[in-house]
Amino acid sequence: MNTQVVFITGGAQGIGLGTAKCFARLKATVVLADAKAEQAQQAAQALQTEFGIEALGVGCDITDRAQVESAVAQAIQSFRRIDVLINNAGISPFVDVMELSPELFDKVLDVNLTGGFHCAQIIGKHMIERGGGGRIIWISSLAPRFSQPTQAEYSASKAGVEGLMRGFGTLLGRQ
Repeated sequence: MNTQVVFITGGAQGIGLGTAKCFARLKATVVLADAKAEQAQQAAQALQTEFGIEALGVGCDITDRAQVESAVAQAIQSFRRIDVLINNAGISPFVDVMELSPELFDKVLDVNLTGGFHCAQIIGKHMIERGGGGRIIWISSLAPRFSQPTQAEYSASKAGVEGLMRGFGTLLGRQ
């Protein structure tokens, strides 16, 4: 198998699905990991049909480490490896910061920051263990530099993503 295996979080819709289509045009194998399992499976089937590639849709709430481990295991069982991780999944509820509940604040951080951590750590370890290198791409935003009252938690989470990305990059870049 010479094609790249690309694991995309939030892959069933939006930027994640658009990214999957770009890789599919290049004949990569794609794994769409999304909290919406049925939508991920349908999107994977559509990519197979449209682009003639191998694709897998898996249900995965990236805030749950066990679900990330399971989705990664499914991808590796199906395709033997993961070459590229696209850490894309994210949410932004657009709630005024003075009205934002602590629970919603935590949820945004869990999805946008902690979920990316789980994926990068688990897939990064796989890449190191298999000895074949790999790429981890984080989708961020200009929000850390241009915050607004209805995206304060989103901006904070994306600033955290950028710091986390640099931390992983300085370690994994030396591998």
